[in-house]
Amino acid sequence: MAAPSRKREVDAVRDALLQFGVTVDDMRTTKKGVDGKDGDNDVKGDATCDGGDVLYVSGKDELFVGLSSRTNEAAAQFLRDSFSRRGVRVVSVPLLDLMEESSFLHLK
Repeated sequence: MAAPSRKREVDAVRDALLQFGVTVDDMRTTKKGVDGKDGDNDVKGDATCDGGDVLYVSGKDELFVGLSSRTNEAAAQFLRDSFSRRGVRVVSVPLLDLMEESSFLHLK
């Protein structure tokens, strides 16, 4: 998530998923600190990802990650590392800078 104004949104979704027992890999923290737990000693990553840039194809177990101004290669690599353990292939898809934003369909 690149927009600082949306940090609370990400935290709320993460916390809700954890309450349901869902395993969450938080790309905002790429490595646990020396104590191995979440906290002030964590190494922060530079991955940014917008959910609209990600498409999961369940029948093929593939996750497509569009590289854009909101989603970078560090995020795609994080997703690749996380999902490959679950048998999902992650494919980075560079988006052309030549297209205007109005050339895309945005679902809200």
